[in-house]
Amino acid sequence: MVAEHRVCASLGDLEAALADLRPTLVFSAAHELCDECGSPHSVHVRFEELGQAYVGSSPETIACALSKPALKERWQSQGVLTPAYAFGRIGEGGSLAWQPAPLEVAGFPLFLKPAREGNSRGICADCVVRDRESLEAKAGELAARYGEILAEAFLDGPDRREFTVAQIGTGRAALILPAEIVFKEPVRLKIITGADKDGHRTLATAVPMGALRDRLVAFARKAFAVAGVRDYARGDFIMLGDELYAIEVNGQPMMPDRWFAACASGAGLDEEGYLLATVLAAAQRLASEGRLRRSPPQDAWAALPAAVRERILG
Repeated sequence: MVAEHRVCASLGDLEAALADLRPTLVFSAAHELCDECGSPHSVHVRFEELGQAYVGSSPETIACALSKPALKERWQSQGVLTPAYAFGRIGEGGSLAWQPAPLEVAGFPLFLKPAREGNSRGICADCVVRDRESLEAKAGELAARYGEILAEAFLDGPDRREFTVAQIGTGRAALILPAEIVFKEPVRLKIITGADKDGHRTLATAVPMGALRDRLVAFARKAFAVAGVRDYARGDFIMLGDELYAIEVNGQPMMPDRWFAACASGAGLDEEGYLLATVLAAAQRLASEGRLRRSPPQDAWAALPAAVRERILG
């Protein structure tokens, strides 16, 4: 296999690169690019329009994953446990309207966050609110900045544990790779803010083999399947007591990335390994769907651990 990297600053750049390279398979880091008028467009929608085979989830799946309320509604309908929530948006006249009112679905404390952002954007310590005054003030601030927000039941307690879980592959053949996230120093409130990520105040380590890993893999596999993601994804999960909760899924996570790397290390995959596994898994899926002329050659799999090859190949 021969790979070529191109930097595309716009949709036009992307289309020119596709015309020049005529690639068999494309792996895009971006999910949107702007056209000549500066309007954003889904990269995967354009691939679909052009009939271009690509790595990753469908445009519809990525749109659902980007909308926390839509994904949580889907999870609830399919029996995947997720914190109770209310959805708020700025309506006509600039006022914040809730569906339903937050205190109708959960009592205090509540956790407020943007409904369509990832990577902890907009999240800080005062996003956890414990009274009506704080709820109204923080909700108004977030809504003014992001337009749409979520109020969730805050999962709090001394035994709260947080996990990030990567998926490589699709469906039953997918590798599900959990890692636990812990703070390097003691904290009063166990929420990961944008400042915590920027300041590298957390540490993610692969969950070792055992009963906990088995539970995480089974729960995350169902959460990913209901979300509809394919080829690769990464999700956030919380354990409180003996219960697991699905929090959100990134349908097109950044790669390479230290969080994904921590998850993949549990399968013996380094950066080159998990990138290769992702591309090969996508090519294998596309070949089985008749969208590639043939499956990846056997020698392409040789660099991957045997257990990874066996899982993806079924």
